[in-house]
Amino acid sequence: MSDVGQPIQFSAGGFTGLTIRTELHELQKAERGRKAVVKDRRPLDPPPVVGARFFRVETTRPGSTTPDSEVEIDDVDRIRIEGFVCHADLFSLPKDWATETTTSSSAPAHTASSASSIPERPAVLAVIGTHELLDTSLCTEQLAGSRFVEAIRIDYMGTKQIMFPFPDLSVKTEGCFCLRYRVFDVLSAASGTNSIPVLAECYGGAFRVWGSRDFPGLKKSTDLTKLIALYKVSGVKVRLTERKRSRSSDPDSSHQLEQS
Repeated sequence: MSDVGQPIQFSAGGFTGLTIRTELHELQKAERGRKAVVKDRRPLDPPPVVGARFFRVETTRPGSTTPDSEVEIDDVDRIRIEGFVCHADLFSLPKDWATETTTSSSAPAHTASSASSIPERPAVLAVIGTHELLDTSLCTEQLAGSRFVEAIRIDYMGTKQIMFPFPDLSVKTEGCFCLRYRVFDVLSAASGTNSIPVLAECYGGAFRVWGSRDFPGLKKSTDLTKLIALYKVSGVKVRLTERKRSRSSDPDSSHQLEQS
């Protein structure tokens, strides 16, 4: 997958005739979750959200495959988002991972090839904080909910952006994890291939999943979560959570309101 995120020349779809490079960024990472069981499955909190950016690549020299320049397509209303799909994979992290201070690096890191007489080492896919994320840490089968989501256009931080919200993901086991996101355009085709390419990928920040008895509860919904909850397109449904002071004399008690 070393060509993921490289410029792609499109022969069909909304970018037909253009060479486009795509970037993915995790705009909002999950902080915590409660272990999903058959009769009680609650989504990660806050819901992960990924943003996509598209750059038009120009190659002016005949026969050259090296880009001479690229310009971001900032008028996202001109981008046809029908067909854009983002997929989430799950990776396990060390159990003592500190989720509150972890940042992620989406730059892939690959190990050197091993000699034929030496057992092949697991590939290092990325670095999350100081932890090397190995391909053997993949555990997507522990994800519950919608792993594929469609793109939406939404005004955020003063600009219109293309986003992929994941409001329905939960994890079936306790521990520390991170997500990998990959975006596709299922209605397009790249020149010279019949397969649908991965346009871009990124790795999200770490989060922790607790058992039902140890779960510390939900935090107040973020501004981005509230914004997406109001976006009634493509079946996007987001749970909102508010914390209010209880009438109880206990100053630490709180009441959680949940609304779909």
